[in-house]
Amino acid sequence: MHGNGHLTYSKEKNEKDMSYEGQFHLNSREGQGILTKINGDVFAGNFQNNQPNGETEINCQNGDYYKGNVVRGVING
Repeated sequence: MHGNGHLTYSKEKNEKDMSYEGQFHLNSREGQGILTKINGDVFAGNFQNNQPNGETEINCQNGDYYKGNVVRGVING
């Protein structure tokens, strides 16, 4: 995929991610997007190499919320 789009993941092939809507570059999540995990957690912000990277908002199913910097999928701050 390349450009903007919506991808729904198969439960049989992906144990963590449910859907992604946003920018793609060469089949990778790149740029602004929203990733919804199977457990209900939602990551909204910048993606690089398929991972949240940069300014990101995370809304967790358990009520936790984070807004700030994420580096290669890990909260940094």
